[in-house]
Amino acid sequence: MVSAAFILMTLIAVTVFLLFMMSNHYKSLNGLSEVNMILRTYLLRTEAKGYLSAGEVAALTQELEECGVTNIRVSGNFAADVTDNVRRNYGRASFGEEVLLRIEGDFAMTVPEESENNFFSMQRGSRHIDIVKRGVASQ
Repeated sequence: MVSAAFILMTLIAVTVFLLFMMSNHYKSLNGLSEVNMILRTYLLRTEAKGYLSAGEVAALTQELEECGVTNIRVSGNFAADVTDNVRRNYGRASFGEEVLLRIEGDFAMTVPEESENNFFSMQRGSRHIDIVKRGVASQ
């Protein structure tokens, strides 16, 4: 007969294991959520002005790198030089026109994977992301 203490210890061990697995997966999901929030912030700037400056694109790229995104490609409504409104990519959007902000890259994640030796193991890998945000220019 199995003792109550053994059953309790087994349940505690399984619970701790599941919490560990979920917490690692949650960190990856939280990072993707942060990437989306950063992108939304820059979309709001694009909606307000109709474009992003080269400096803002560089700042966006830097923030994404800090979140763990690599091989970043940014496209959308940009103006290379605000003073003479040089058009590059989609250029400056006028009031009521659609604005677009798109990032592509690789996001570092920790995911559970089945292996031959262990039932599950945590593997560090990357996932290709392609996120597009659309809005309407307000100026």
